[in-house]
Amino acid sequence: MCTQDIIIAMGIAFGFTTWPILGKFAKTTGSWTGTIALGTSAIMAAFLFRREFISPPTEKAFIILVIAGIINGIAVYFYAKKATDPEISTAVFLVIVSVFMTVWAPLIDWGLNGAMPNFRQAAGFICAVGAVYLLSK
Repeated sequence: MCTQDIIIAMGIAFGFTTWPILGKFAKTTGSWTGTIALGTSAIMAAFLFRREFISPPTEKAFIILVIAGIINGIAVYFYAKKATDPEISTAVFLVIVSVFMTVWAPLIDWGLNGAMPNFRQAAGFICAVGAVYLLSK
């Protein structure tokens, strides 16, 4: 990875962590926060991808993407409800979710695409478990 990739990743992380914190700051419910964030995200993504909508995906790919959207929508629902919950620390919750994302990503990639986790990723899993333990105390 080059420096530009890391800077882009940093910007993406900023975007992903900003909306639930702003929702809590605005004192809205998780339902409003998640729905407005998802809706405006879809509009922005469609606008930014407008030049890439040349040919539609195959029927199989479309079904897979709809399933992915359903899974993501369910996750966003629970994410927004918890991230806007005044009883928990939003910052700690977002970090724990991010840590678990780093665990799930290589495992799902392994299961679907055959990308075997390497030694460093396995060590990262162990560190992730430690991080979640330390953050949850």
